[in-house]
Amino acid sequence: MAKYWLLGLLLIGNSLFAAAPRVITLSPHLTELAFAAGITPVAVSAYSDFPAQANQLEQVANWQGIKVERILQLKPDVVLAWRGGNPQRQIDQLQRLGVKVEWIDPQSIDQMIDALAALKQWSPQPQQAEAAAKALRQQEDDLRKQYQQRTPIPLFLQFGQQPLFTASRNTLQNEVITLCGGKNIFADSRVSWPQVSREQVLARHPQAIVIGGGPAQAANIVKFWQPQLTVPVIAINDDWLSRPGPRILLAAKQLCADLHPAKNSTKKIKDSAKIVENQNTGHCGHVCSVPFLRNAQLLTSPGIINDQSTAPGHRACDGCANWRGDLHRLYCRHVDHIFPLRYLTAKRTNIAID
Repeated sequence: MAKYWLLGLLLIGNSLFAAAPRVITLSPHLTELAFAAGITPVAVSAYSDFPAQANQLEQVANWQGIKVERILQLKPDVVLAWRGGNPQRQIDQLQRLGVKVEWIDPQSIDQMIDALAALKQWSPQPQQAEAAAKALRQQEDDLRKQYQQRTPIPLFLQFGQQPLFTASRNTLQNEVITLCGGKNIFADSRVSWPQVSREQVLARHPQAIVIGGGPAQAANIVKFWQPQLTVPVIAINDDWLSRPGPRILLAAKQLCADLHPAKNSTKKIKDSAKIVENQNTGHCGHVCSVPFLRNAQLLTSPGIINDQSTAPGHRACDGCANWRGDLHRLYCRHVDHIFPLRYLTAKRTNIAID
């Protein structure tokens, strides 16, 4: 009888302490997906820096390629590869040598979440993969329900400066914009990552610019576009925005919050403020307040508005330099100045833009 008890304990022990599948990830976002699924890879790619534990792992891939011989020595059960960044020739070589490779190249938030759930087969904690995928899907659904009825806001998603690149509709980043009630001004491009000109951006009149980076990068972008374009620059953690991994939902949450500040925040302007353009030669000027976002706060910039900026002693207010009488999103209050120019009158309110 004791022999059977001992055998049972050995079987239980073997199942509890069986070696976890040996997984190698070949890009930073695959490393993030693996950890989210409860997997600790035996090796990762360069720039795999989240979570912090990933910094301690051996690196077997970078922008120059992958270390085929070292991967073979590590005897992985599976290698997670990315078509957008890993050399096809070297991946084919691994497969010919008997290494199992799984391509994970999500082009949408749903595909990213599906990939996370599918990693449960390689996880020592499959329930963690399922729970993480369920939580991300719930976050996506909540954002979609909250913002899908909003009037779309034209946005320019900017990568780099010289040259300028952006993203079209066939990208995960475009989905983040639409999820938050934004409208990508280059969604109609025939290529996924088009190079665009300064003139093309100005011609499409974005109401905000979205970049990957922090305050310093945002300040550089503001200077880059002045004086032709003075719109909010929303800076989002570059890793959140650029990596097709679980933290893309953090990028979406931040973008949604910055595009649609809370209704109780200070100094907000009502969308329905009445704007009237007087086409006659005018008799008065107006102090203009142009709403714009800075660090997720809605502020106003005072100044004198006129359509030609020629009246002596007057200046166009910040954000109005590009104004050509189209009246979009300008809100003004009357002051006593006289100059013979077309002018604006509007009801100044203290309620939110949404």
